[in-house]
Amino acid sequence: MSGEPLMYGGQAVIRGVMMRSPRFFSVACRRESGELCLRVEPVPFQARPAFLKWPVLRGAMALVDALRLGLRALLWSASVAAEDIEPSQAGVSNRRAREAEKARRVAGSAVNDIAVGGALVSGLGIGIFLFIILPHMISGWLHPAFIQSRFALNAVEGAVRISFFLLYVALIGLMPNIREVFQYHGAEHRAINTFEAGRPLDLDQTRAFGVIHVRCGTNFILIVLVLSIFAFSFLPWSSPLERVLMRLALLPLVAGVAYEIIRLAGRRPGSRLLAALLAPGLWLQHLTTRPPADDQVEVGLAALRAVIEAENGARQEEAARASHAAAAG
Repeated sequence: MSGEPLMYGGQAVIRGVMMRSPRFFSVACRRESGELCLRVEPVPFQARPAFLKWPVLRGAMALVDALRLGLRALLWSASVAAEDIEPSQAGVSNRRAREAEKARRVAGSAVNDIAVGGALVSGLGIGIFLFIILPHMISGWLHPAFIQSRFALNAVEGAVRISFFLLYVALIGLMPNIREVFQYHGAEHRAINTFEAGRPLDLDQTRAFGVIHVRCGTNFILIVLVLSIFAFSFLPWSSPLERVLMRLALLPLVAGVAYEIIRLAGRRPGSRLLAALLAPGLWLQHLTTRPPADDQVEVGLAALRAVIEAENGARQEEAARASHAAAAG
């Protein structure tokens, strides 16, 4: 077994937090009643060919994994939130109330699965349009009348893309529901920061830690946007459709390199060069996180404790099997 310390991470979901270890993930959500709901499952896609674990390739696969796990966590948190819908009006007969409740639960589950899945697809489409197609169209309008060099055009395109992203994050942060998600994002970071500092996973211990973390997905996105400026500069300036398709095809490679930078920064916190590279992303986290309330931090801690317990249990079972096999041999 590797002597490397295990890395834990996660994301905010609806009224909750998802945490992941190498082999497990957990989702903790807070109901309107104050009850805390918790779910722990094995990561469903652990077995992979060895070449997909090579540097850069593992980063592209990590992005796919994060999207798949994130969707599963969102679906479950949405189903928990749907159960908090107010029951039937007072005064309705018990029979009608039971029928209404049953119909609400069945419909609510289906509608939420469709809604979250649809939101993911539409959100991905909007993201591709806003951050790939539209910046490329704007830079294309400047060619050939104003800018001739493809390197200059790609620099303009990258600047527009980053500006759109910053504006998008700032605007959605004004929405009350998104602000709550950003608070749970902060709760996730506080829990992870507490754990990585070697402190007990208690609410009082988390107060000494902030809501910024070097391995945050916000850092990852910003690094992808910056790296894409350099990567896209080497692409030919062909037809608009070809240019967009080439950019989409190159994104997994850019994401893989960004993942390696984030991974290295997490393992070498004292590197000044890496700190300088990640500084803009750390600043940007002030937009994507908010100081969480105590009950939100408790949700993050519950999710983290659950996934650590599951991971430790699996490692102990693995060690016991290895010991028995050695003794038998």
